[in-house]
Amino acid sequence: MREYLEILKTSGLFRGMKEEEILSILDCLGAEEGSFGKGEYLFRQGDEIHSIAVLLSGKVRIESTDFWGERHILGVVVPGEIFAEAYALDGETIHNDVIAEEKSTVLFLDASKALRTCSSACPFHTALIDNLFCLVARKNRSLVQKISQVTRRSTREKVLSYLSDQAKRSGKDSFSIPFDRQALADYLAVDRSALSSVLSHLRDEKIIEFHKNEFKLL
Repeated sequence: MREYLEILKTSGLFRGMKEEEILSILDCLGAEEGSFGKGEYLFRQGDEIHSIAVLLSGKVRIESTDFWGERHILGVVVPGEIFAEAYALDGETIHNDVIAEEKSTVLFLDASKALRTCSSACPFHTALIDNLFCLVARKNRSLVQKISQVTRRSTREKVLSYLSDQAKRSGKDSFSIPFDRQALADYLAVDRSALSSVLSHLRDEKIIEFHKNEFKLL
């Protein structure tokens, strides 16, 4: 596990912890490592979730598919981020699919142990619980942001809202997004051709510049 310490140190779940404290708490939480190939399912809709997952390498996407097979991308996870924690903490079956977009390594932590301090009541276990609830709150704010984006009336308004939020998050006018065109269309719940048309018009109007998933707001 030491090979992933640099990634774990960047994770909000272990914020403020030293390397040896992280290793100690991983042992306390019964940490297990799993590897997944591109396109492999980490979780399927209806699975019972008992672990908080931390992505160590690669990239995974969270999506839902409706009765007619229409895909809706809810988000992507990059190294250092946690996922599935809401279902693990609540004891519910997961409502979405979680799929590896590329070869990925995941750390699974026992959710029941995460919520209960160990017998020695180590201060860094208490810190982990605080960090976990901060991350849950942050995800709730991100969900509110997405609702604001996808409920805009037009594709143009959805695109501008999404790009504006990405610029604010990165703190600069040039940034990359984690989606290709089809994935972005699925995320914003718009038609791909309509999305491409809007992006082209925004570029012609000199509102944005872009190349693949690299964007700049003008």
